[in-house]
Amino acid sequence: MARSYNQRGIYQQRRERGFSPRWLILFLIPAILVCLTAYTVYDNGRVMLTTVRVTVSSLPAALEGFTILQASDLAGARFGPSQRVIRDLAEKTNCDAVVITGDFIGPDGDTQPFFELIDALSRNTSSAPIYIIPGDADPAPDSEKLNDWLTGARQRGARILDSTTSLAKRDATVWLTPESMLLEPDPADALSVYQAEIADMRARGYDRSTRVVLENAQRTADALEREMVVRGQIQSDDLHIVISHRPVDDARAALLNSWALSGDVFYRSIDAFVAGHLAGGQWRLPYLGAIYVPGRGFFPNNIEGFAYVDGYAQVISGGLGRSSDTPYPWFRLFNSPELTRIVFTRALVQTLQP
Repeated sequence: MARSYNQRGIYQQRRERGFSPRWLILFLIPAILVCLTAYTVYDNGRVMLTTVRVTVSSLPAALEGFTILQASDLAGARFGPSQRVIRDLAEKTNCDAVVITGDFIGPDGDTQPFFELIDALSRNTSSAPIYIIPGDADPAPDSEKLNDWLTGARQRGARILDSTTSLAKRDATVWLTPESMLLEPDPADALSVYQAEIADMRARGYDRSTRVVLENAQRTADALEREMVVRGQIQSDDLHIVISHRPVDDARAALLNSWALSGDVFYRSIDAFVAGHLAGGQWRLPYLGAIYVPGRGFFPNNIEGFAYVDGYAQVISGGLGRSSDTPYPWFRLFNSPELTRIVFTRALVQTLQP
């Protein structure tokens, strides 16, 4: 204590000023923000490999361990020069097929990060085929830009999954179906609509803008014709996987189940769905999960990893970039970008592990 004197000459004790707790708080807040920013920048620049195991009790022995490597929701992001981080990860990952499940073009419309992603994923040691489906943030079907990325993707060896396609492994068959072909028990009605539209446009004549619409309508009609042919070839012991951008919800799954129960072999043969779109909620809190997802509310469940939806197995990738309908700024918070490795097995395990 130090002495001081009042106006009457009587001394009194006064307390010396120490270090105030509020100064500590004012120091800690900026320090925490700096650390959080640094971690977020680091976390957004790396890519994790997440493995999900899916049980299919009727899986043929030849398909035990059949593996899909999934990339979703790139949204124009880059992970190192020419997607080097993804390339290094893909080079060490064996798989039987690669699927890119939409939203690969960023808000600026630049397709180069997407093309670099294809090149990076083609570096996997098993030289697996790459299949692509567009997302809701990618060029619209009647857009001239659609032809640009279609051409660029094909030039890099990727295949556009626009109808059910088969993969052979040893003596067994895997079928990959784009969600867009889950139309109705018989796609013939949809084909008739497109054929009538094509005939009408040709009869009326078309300019440059309508030519793009005509080309895409013809592309869809061709896909529907292929779909009608292959649907009769699927066998009950084949592995049948639906590739989707948006996850299948309960209402959609219930409709598919109703078609399956009506006796339609195609829908009865579906073993699993593979989807993306949600980007793991984009902003997450440790131990609490995603803060908010449009259409699913606050702290929703089953937005990434493995879950059942009305009896169907579904795997939702946490993705690489942002979701197309997120309310958040572009970056991910406590939510590392990921490639998803999906392994099909007859063993009774469904696990999500790093």
